[in-house]
This record gives sequence, structure tokens and C-alpha cells, in this order.
Amino acid sequence: MTEPKETLSFPGAIQRVVDGDKVTKLEWKDPQTYVFLSEGYLRIKKADGTSPQLIVSEGDMLGNDWVVTSGFEGK
Repeated sequence: MTEPKETLSFPGAIQRVVDGDKVTKLEWKDPQTYVFLSEGYLRIKKADGTSPQLIVSEGDMLGNDWVVTSGFEGK
């Protein structure tokens, strides 16, 4: 059985991204989708391999379902 992941607020998630981690939202359901920092911009890695700049929504900012991801290769 896997342990539940610690959930983060948006500010907490962004701090983890600044520290070099990748984060995702539990509501996204796709384990290949995550947010990371690249050249000073927040980017979202999607399952199709694209990494557009993240446009942060109100739901993203108010969400408390951010988690640190692990095991992803590349950006």
C-alpha cells in the first residue's frame, strides 16, 4: 500500500518548484502532467510531450491538492 502524498497549497507548491521539484494537482488525474520551472517561467509538461507556459487559474491558486511528483524523466 502506498502512503498518501502530502498535499500543498499553491504557494507551497510554487516554493517546491523554485526548490527544483516538479508538482502536479490531484484533480488532473494524468500522472504525466506536472509543473516545473524553466528559464524563469512556470511550464506544464503534458502527456503529449508539449511544455507550454502555465496559465494559472483561480482554481490553481486556491487549490490545496498540489503534490510533489517523482520518477519523471526530462522536462
